Amino acid sequence: MPPKANTTFAEVVAGPSRSQAESTGVPPRRAAESTRPTMKGRPEVITVTPPEGTSFLDVFRNVRSVPDVAECVRTGSRIQRNTAELVLKGNADAKAVFERVKALAPEGSRTTLRLDTVRLLIRGIDMLAEKSDVASAVGGKVGEVVAEEDVTLQRYYRGDQRAFVKVHRRTANALLGEKLLIGHSRCRVELAPRVSMERVTCSRCWQKGHLPAPATAPTARHLPRSATAQDLLVQLARERGADVALLSDYHRVPANNSNWAFDPATRTAVVALGRFPIQRIVNVAEGMVAVEVNSITFCVLVWGGGGGSRFRSVHGFAPRVALRRHWRKTSKATDETTRILHPMIFPTL
Repeated sequence: MPPKANTTFAEVVAGPSRSQAESTGVPPRRAAESTRPTMKGRPEVITVTPPEGTSFLDVFRNVRSVPDVAECVRTGSRIQRNTAELVLKGNADAKAVFERVKALAPEGSRTTLRLDTVRLLIRGIDMLAEKSDVASAVGGKVGEVVAEEDVTLQRYYRGDQRAFVKVHRRTANALLGEKLLIGHSRCRVELAPRVSMERVTCSRCWQKGHLPAPATAPTARHLPRSATAQDLLVQLARERGADVALLSDYHRVPANNSNWAFDPATRTAVVALGRFPIQRIVNVAEGMVAVEVNSITFCVLVWGGGGGSRFRSVHGFAPRVALRRHWRKTSKATDETTRILHPMIFPTL
C-alpha cells in the first residue's frame, strides 16, 4: 500500500499497523532477532585409576549400582591398562557427579575431572580494578561464583588493562557479546584468541612449537641446547656464588651482553655472572675462548676427536702463566684461581 502524502518518515520506517496489515493481508514487519555467538562444547570426562589389585571393572559396577550417577554417564570405556573413562552427558552437573564417583571409587583410586572450559577476553578494564572486581562482575552477570584464581590481569601500553577469565563453556555462551561494568569502565566480553603454536612449550622436552603428544616418551627430554637448560645452569651458578661460568652447548647468546664471550662454531662460552665483569677478551677463535676476569684468565679449549667425538678442556689460570706453557701442561691449574674467584665448570649435558 503506497504511503499517504501526510505520512511521516518514522511511520514509513515502522511499516503498516496491525489493523492495516490484517485488512491488506500483508504480515507486519518483525524486528530482526539478534543472534548470539555460541560454541560447540566438548564432552566432560571423569577418569578413575584404581590401585593395584583392583580392576577398572569394579569402577563401572559401583557407578551402575547408583541410578542417579549412572543416568548422568553417556559412555564408559577403558583408555589405559587399568583406567576407566566416564563420558558425561551434556546436561549433567560435572562437579557434582565427580564428587559422587570419587566416593564410589575404590579406596586409593586416582580420580580426575576434565571440564569443558574456555578463556574469555575482556579489554579496556579500569586500571585500578583488581581480580576480585573482574570475578564479581563476571559471576554476578550469570549468577555463579567465579574464583579469583581463574582470572589473569595483564597491563598493556596506553593504559589498556585486559583480563583473561577461565569459565565453563555454558557460562561463556551466556557472556559472549555482553558488556560488564568493572570499576569505572564498561567492557565487552569476547572469546580469547588461541595461543599460536610458536609460543606453545612442550611439557616433556621443553621445546617450543608443539604439544607433548609428538614426544617419544616422558623421559625423552631434549635438555642439551635448550633455553631451559641454559637458564637453569646460570641460575644454579649464581645461587652457589660462582663468579664465572664456563658453558658448552649453550642455547643462545643474549643480545648486547658484554658478559658473554663465545665461539659460535663449537658453541662454548665464558660467562661473567655479575660481580666481576669481563675485563679483556684474550682470544676468541674456533676451538678456544679465553677472557680475563679480575686479572685471571679463563680459557675453554675444544678440539675434535676420532669418529666425530668432541673433547673439552676448561681451565682458569693467573695471567703470569703463559698460554704456551699452559697448553703444554693443561692438567695444572693454579690454586690462586680458586682463592680469588669461584669458577664453576659445566660439562656437556
